Amino acid sequence: MGVLSFANIVLAVLFGARNNLLTLLGGFSHTTSLTVHRWTTRIATIEAIVHSILFTITYLWAGSYHAYAQEAARGYYWWGILATTTLGLCVGAAALPLRLYGYEAFLIGHIVLVILSLIGCWYHIILRYGKNWGYEVYLYITFTLWAFDRLVRLIRLLLYNQQNFLSPGRVMAIPGSEIMRVDVFPSERWMFRPGQHSFLHFHNINGHLYKFWESHPFSVALWSSDEHNFEAVSRAVDDETEESICAASGGPKSSDASAKGVEMGSLETTASAQGEAFEGRRSVTFFIKTSHPRWGSMSGLTSRPRAEASDHKSFPITVSTEGPYTHGIDSSHAAATTLLIGGGVGITALLGHVKYHFARQPYGYQTEHQRTSRRTHQNEENTLNPRMVLAWSSNDSGFLNYIQSLPFLNRARQSGLNFHCVCTKKLHTDAAANMSTIDKRIQLEALITAEAESCGRLRKLTVDSCGPAGLADEVRRVVALQAKQGFWVELTEEAFGW
Repeated sequence: MGVLSFANIVLAVLFGARNNLLTLLGGFSHTTSLTVHRWTTRIATIEAIVHSILFTITYLWAGSYHAYAQEAARGYYWWGILATTTLGLCVGAAALPLRLYGYEAFLIGHIVLVILSLIGCWYHIILRYGKNWGYEVYLYITFTLWAFDRLVRLIRLLLYNQQNFLSPGRVMAIPGSEIMRVDVFPSERWMFRPGQHSFLHFHNINGHLYKFWESHPFSVALWSSDEHNFEAVSRAVDDETEESICAASGGPKSSDASAKGVEMGSLETTASAQGEAFEGRRSVTFFIKTSHPRWGSMSGLTSRPRAEASDHKSFPITVSTEGPYTHGIDSSHAAATTLLIGGGVGITALLGHVKYHFARQPYGYQTEHQRTSRRTHQNEENTLNPRMVLAWSSNDSGFLNYIQSLPFLNRARQSGLNFHCVCTKKLHTDAAANMSTIDKRIQLEALITAEAESCGRLRKLTVDSCGPAGLADEVRRVVALQAKQGFWVELTEEAFGW
């Protein structure tokens, strides 16, 4: 049992790493990798406990309590107790409520407990068997995997940031929402694709130093790659941000350059001061939720940026990004219809698919007149012009208004995007005017069934979902039902939370 526990510890460390070769080769998601990590850790812990119980019974059965006490007084025995105990604590402290309530405390405690457990495992076998039986090989592999992951993280920080492992960025609080927008300007090595996420480390927030060792994974919602320099990127983001703010708040768009300069003064000063140093920079955008509906408190990582930010204003930050992590292959290009279903902040994992889908079409973004003219020369059902449907529900009306007013999304609508937007709470303001439906939920079964029947049994429907567990379960159930009825349906689930 002890050997089996060691073998599963190797697998637990392998699948718990961000940079996992099996994940890269197998093409499965980091969510799947973490699921395997949790279960292999649990199995290793159970095997370690059974190993301890069996050896205790063996000593008591074959000898006496005095013989057992003599054996238990030896150093290797206590190191084994330490290893088993800390491994059990590691599993118990990883319970979902504890991770949600205090992720940073969980992460630090998790690392400390794992280190203590591995030290205990090492001395448990070295003091008992030396290096005669090869048990230490399992630990050599474990240490190598851990060191490899940390080394690759360091290389990623070096490659995907501008200089000295750092990149400039900016933060803005979205009006009437608990979501904040974070724009990061990484190195040019970043190849943008939908379905990416990245780990962010905040260093300097509006002139204040921050805990740079803390990081969280966030989905890449948007990207910009066609600007010529950092100032152009900054102005483009400013324009898009201002349009979205005005649409979300109901106010007019300001054309006063001086007012904008006051609002964005610190960032503009930073951009102009650095000048050509940011020539050719591109940007990635994250939308980050700063509170959890169950606990209500802001995340330790995002509380400071949210506290510093205010509606209609943004400020500069310094961050480190580990660059893009992604999984699998985008199969939507082979589908007759791509159905994107999002819940809450899960829309961030889907926006990139919309942007990428319409940007790669042979005719790009089009007006209704252009699409109508082209249909006279091309069958509308041709797979070269696949349909895309985006269905999104949220109880955050401010975030709903902000996303709906993004210029690229409006262009996608004009080019054929079928967008269903639902606010799941009752609104008492004029914000309700922009919503498709108020105080209701998306009828997932009716939506998926209609799209599957529209595609028929010979054309593929790709369903991509990202949202809370209830939404994901319902989507999975309906897709399975359609597949049983003979429809060609493919489901992809984006990670909503780990």
